[in-house]
Amino acid sequence: AVVAAMVAHPLDAEMQRMACRALSNMTNGNVQNQTRAGDAGAVEAVVAAMIAYPLVDRVQRVACTSLGNMTNGNVQNQTRAGDAGAVEAVVAAMVAHPLDAVMQRVACITLGYMTSGNVQNRTRAGNAGAFEAVVAAMVAHPLVEGVQHAAFSALGCMTSGNVQ
Repeated sequence: AVVAAMVAHPLDAEMQRMACRALSNMTNGNVQNQTRAGDAGAVEAVVAAMIAYPLVDRVQRVACTSLGNMTNGNVQNQTRAGDAGAVEAVVAAMVAHPLDAVMQRVACITLGYMTSGNVQNRTRAGNAGAFEAVVAAMVAHPLVEGVQHAAFSALGCMTSGNVQ
């Protein structure tokens, strides 16, 4: 029902935000709901919301959190996210909202979840400028511990097993 509402109302930014919030809450730590959401097209719907509203910080923050919750430890949803352009959408959100520390923190967390153990998404992250975006977040928010911790974690996930 949530994904159907997102698809039916693509021009309503607030509805997209609320749907992303609902998906985030439903999938946070719930493997069955992660799978159900992925099978229902939730990953793709969230990416579509990010692409549709690149300058709406409220949508971007909640969409990143939702993607993070859906991909955390879920290989199928990591693959779906990569195929849907989620890595690129998260990097675009970081670039579009550089002064928003909350956005930077959740984006770093999400990049970590999407790239953890996923070679294809690591490659996508490198090609999308994720490393530079994460470093830029660290530089822009040197005193925000949450950003620093999430950035180090993301960098670790994005470089794990990388010989280059």
